This record gives sequence, C-alpha cells and structure tokens, in this order.
Amino acid sequence: MVKNEWIKLCGNRTLLLFMILMLLFNGLYYKWSLDVHADIQNQEPSASAYRQFTGELLTLSASDEEKLRFVSDSLTEMSEIMERQLRSEMGMIHNNDAESHLLSALYQEIEDELSRVTGYRDQIDTILQNVDVQMRRLEFGNYGALERHFLESRLTKTREIYGGLADVEPVFYPSRGIRALVDDPVTDCCCLFILLFAVFQLLTAERQNELIILSKTTRRGRGAHGTAKAAALAILCAVVTVVMIAESILVIGSIYPFASLMHPAQSVFPYCALRISLLGYLCIYTLIKMLFYLMCTAVFYVICCLFRKVVFVFFMLAGTVGLTVFLYLSISEVSWLAPLKTMNPIAFGQAGALLERFQCANVFGLAVNKLVLYPCLCAALALAFFAAGIRAFALAYEKHAVSDRFSFLEKKKKGHVGILRHECYKALVAQRILIVLAVAGIFAYALNTPFGEKRMSLSELFYNQYSEEVKGAYTDKTDEFIRQNQEIVTAWMREPGVEEWQQITYRAMSEALTQMSQYTQYLAAHENSYYIYNEGFTAVTGGNEGVNRQNIMVSMVLYAFAAVCFVLTMSIDDQHGENRLIHSTVKGRNAYIRSKVLVGMLIAAVLFGMFWLPPLKGTLRIWGTEFMFAPAYSLEHLDGVWGSISIFAYICLRYLGKYMMLLGIMIVSYLIEHKVKSSVAAIVWVCAIVEIPLVVMLLN
Repeated sequence: MVKNEWIKLCGNRTLLLFMILMLLFNGLYYKWSLDVHADIQNQEPSASAYRQFTGELLTLSASDEEKLRFVSDSLTEMSEIMERQLRSEMGMIHNNDAESHLLSALYQEIEDELSRVTGYRDQIDTILQNVDVQMRRLEFGNYGALERHFLESRLTKTREIYGGLADVEPVFYPSRGIRALVDDPVTDCCCLFILLFAVFQLLTAERQNELIILSKTTRRGRGAHGTAKAAALAILCAVVTVVMIAESILVIGSIYPFASLMHPAQSVFPYCALRISLLGYLCIYTLIKMLFYLMCTAVFYVICCLFRKVVFVFFMLAGTVGLTVFLYLSISEVSWLAPLKTMNPIAFGQAGALLERFQCANVFGLAVNKLVLYPCLCAALALAFFAAGIRAFALAYEKHAVSDRFSFLEKKKKGHVGILRHECYKALVAQRILIVLAVAGIFAYALNTPFGEKRMSLSELFYNQYSEEVKGAYTDKTDEFIRQNQEIVTAWMREPGVEEWQQITYRAMSEALTQMSQYTQYLAAHENSYYIYNEGFTAVTGGNEGVNRQNIMVSMVLYAFAAVCFVLTMSIDDQHGENRLIHSTVKGRNAYIRSKVLVGMLIAAVLFGMFWLPPLKGTLRIWGTEFMFAPAYSLEHLDGVWGSISIFAYICLRYLGKYMMLLGIMIVSYLIEHKVKSSVAAIVWVCAIVEIPLVVMLLN
C-alpha cells in the first residue's frame, strides 16, 4: 500500500512540475543573490573577486599565520592608499573610490576568516576563562535552587565540551559559500511548499475529486490507508530534503570555492561543539533539517485530516504559522514565557544555529544540549502528529461533495436567473469567502499603521523648522536663506565661551542646513521644482526603505487572502460538476467568464480597500497634502519620473498598479485552478508563485 501511495506521488505530474519549479527557483535564487545581485548592488566584494583571492591563498605553500600576515599587510597598504587619495588635492574618481572600498572590505573579510583559524586556541581559552569567572560568581549570586542547578550544569558541560576541543587544529577554509547555505529561509520555504502541496494532493485533492471513496470500508482499513499515506509523505520528505540541499551545494560550489570538506568544522564555525569535519557537519545539518521538515509535514497532515473545507484548512495553517512567528519574535529569552520561544518550530528549524555553538535548554533545572533535545523533539512530535492524523483519517466520515448544497444557508436561497448574482452567491456564501474577507479585515485593521514617522533627532527637528521657511516653489531665495543661516550658525560656533550643550545644538543646526543645501542642489537641476518636506509623500511613493519593507510584509498577508478568495471563486464549479453546463454556446461561456471576472474584481476591490487605503489615508492626514500637485521629480527618489507628472498622479498610478497586481493574481489563480482541478493545490501553487519572491525581496 505504501508503494501505491508513493507511485501516486511520483506519477502526479502537477506535483512533479511544482517540485521542478521550486528547485529551479532555489537554484536561480542562489545564483542571483550570491553572484548577480552582489555585482549589481556593488555593496560587497563580488563573488569573482572573493573566488580569485581565496584561490590564490589556497595555492600558497604557507602556513595560515603567514597568510594572515600577508592579508594584514595588504589591508594596511590599501588603507594608506585610500588615505593618500582622500588627502590629495585632485581627489579621486568615484569608481576608483568604490573599487578601493570593495577591495579593502575583501581584505578585511579574509583577514577575519584567517583570524578565526589562527586564534582558535585563544578563543577556546577565553571561553574556559569566562566559565571559571561565571562559576565563581555563582557562589555570591542570589539564585533559586533550580536556577543555580541549571547554571552550574550548563557551565560544567561548557567546560567539558570546549576543554575537549582545545587540541583541534582548524585549517583556513573559504567560508562564504558554506555560510550562505546554512539556514537559508528561501530554501526552507521551497521545501515546505513542496511538502504542503504533496499533502494536499494526497489527501484533500483526492477527497475533493472523490478518489477516496474506496477507503470508506472499515476503521481498520482506513487506518492502514492513512498509515500508507503518512509513510509515503515521510519518504518524500527525505527525498526533497536531500535533493534541495544537494542542489544548493552544487549551485553555491559553482560560485564560491569549496576546498576539502575533510577540514574540521571549526575551520568555518569556531564555536562548533562537535569534533567533526565539514562533511560531517553537512550530514548532521541535513539530518536535522529532514526531521524539521518531517515535523512540519506531520502538522500539515493532521490539519488536512481533521478539516474537510478548504477555508478551514487555510485558516488553521495560517493561524498556526502566524502564532508560531508571533511567539518566536515577540517573547524575550529572559521572559518566563521563554519556553514558547525556545521550544518553537522556528527554533527547531535553525539547524545551523544548533551546530554553530553549544546551547542548552533549561529542563527542570537540568541543562540539556539543544542539539540533542531539538531533533528528538522533532522526531517525537512528528510521530505524535502523524498518529493523530491517521486516527482522524480512520474515524472520518467522508461525505459526497455535492451534499454540501444542503447547508443551512443554501436552503434559504431563492431561485433566480441572474448569472452575476448567482456567481456572487456561490463565491461569497457557498464558498464562505465572506468569512475569509472578515478575517482579512481583522488582519488589515491590525496592520493599519500610517506610513512614515515624525523626525525625532535634534538635527531633524531643525531640518523641519528651517524647511517650513522655504517650502514651496524653488527659487534663488531658497539658497540665499540657507547660506545666511549657515553663516549665522558658523559665527555662533566660533564665539568664545560656548558651552558643550550649545555646541551640540549648533552642530545639529549645521547638519540640517547641510542636508537642505544638498537637496537644493538637486532641485536646481530641475526646472519648476518645489522644495517639499513631507515624509508622508516619501513613504507612499516608495522612497522610505523601512516603509517598503513594511509594504512587502503587508503584501504577503494580502496576497495569501487574495489567493484563497480567487481560487475558491473558481473551484466550486469543478467540485460540484457545474462547469459542464458552460459547454453550451459561445455566448453562454462568455457570460460565465465575464461574471467570474466581475466577481474577482469585486473581491480585489474589497481587499484593496481594506489593506491599502486606510494606511494611505492616515499618512496623508498626519503629514498633510500641501503641494500634492507639484511635479513628482521634486522628490529626490523620483528623479527618473517622466515628464511633469504630479505627486498626486504618481500616487494614483502607484496604487492603480497595486490593484492591477491583485487582478493579475486573480487571472493566475483562475488559470491554475482550471488546470489542476483542486482548490487546495491551486492555493499552494499561487502562494508559492507570489509569496516566495516576496520573501526574496524582504531578504534583499
């Protein structure tokens, strides 16, 4: 029976296509983020420069101490060159400046890697000395019995472990590649989406398509059937983990040099508490990740066994993920609720952090190594969740999909022939999209924070005060005002007997005027521009990086609800067999498609109004709308805006684009659901297509 379920998974073309797309995305993401993106942004030494320099170091027949001296001398020489260039009368070209800084950063990075290796024994000695200091402090500290026992146990184990690693001899190893591999959130998202899709295809999709009717025999037979499905998912979990990590290693290995993996793990992670090689490190890392993914698969499995309706499955999954993230991010490590943070699925998934250093959990006053505790907990929880899911599967009574039409709400409906009204009823009531929109409204209200914040530092307060005097159309009087105030502030700073607090105030004034001068230099290059000080305009037009990150997180929530609503709008016809009725005439099919699109546009408008309009309204209410019809290029970050388009028109176009994005998700949802014929599978497809790129944007 397990073989049959495994054949189902391997023969599912939709699942295989989804897996291939996730693998391609993961590989392209590594290539882009580690190689292409670094070269485009020019903010860190490129992969080619790192690969070339570390390759030269690896070929040198010298000790690590000699390599460190060579790199340190190169860094000192580069610093002297940069200092001479800065002091030169002619200055230096911007490109040369950037190249010098990048080369200096590369030397600094390699020097840090070599220092970790050559100073390993000193680091171990420092750890042991700190342990002795902490042990002495315990004698005078006011601790409870359990707390004292935990601290003593942790310090004793720390001394034993790191004392036994003092004789390890790490060797220089280019560590940028292996560090990029460890605990990458995009790889985790790809793996979890694949496993979630597999669970949906094996359980919910079969139930929706009535392929599971034969399992309705006896409780014992359904239990065996559920066990076979769980075993097939466990095998798939192992395969996906190995394939995904192997692909990541291959892609990263083509970008960064991988030397011999037989070096000690301390060559890259000096505080690793295991006497293993880098190859052993990767094997243990893969095993811990596999157990973590298995536990998540078991959670998906039990949720899909307990709930039949797609809406409830979505709510349970979203609620579980949201609660997990909230507990992990909001609870302090020293709080009495700390177990909810440390014993958290997100903490379980950080295999790299478990391996990089020795960490203990407080279990009734006993210090237990998290590297042992967390994998055991993952395995135990996976078995418990699978057992609960199998029991729920065995006890479940499968109803015919068409029988749902006898629900309480549907008994109250009256006959009518309006197709648009009928489609609205099917989507909003029969598919319970009204419930989804209500929950989305709660999330929208919680995320409704005006964009941008008032300036708080002293220089920013002066910037605001001075800007009030010159705001409006830019003229020569603006520069004259700035110049006069700069002269006044300079004279005040040169007066004898100026106290320290006055110097701080004058420096803040000078910084504000300097910032204003830089802004006016930009405005002088643009005709008919306006001097505008309005952080609200900057925020709603995409010029505030913090607000942009906030927008990405809001978009992730919004698009998840949008995917559910759009897929449910289309899927009810496939579930009830009503899509056969549209194969009549071209006119009938056009009316059907038009009504579906109109319903989707209505849902998109509701979601758009809930998530995007309240923050926009609050921001403009706080910061005001003065000069909204000024040219958009008056804002520095909109230098490339075409023509003389106003700020108001640019905001309208930007928010029109947000609405069009929702319509694009609607079209993609309709097409995918029509192809896969399963609402839950379509939701996973759409969420993977939309959410994973947003995760990449948030990380970069």
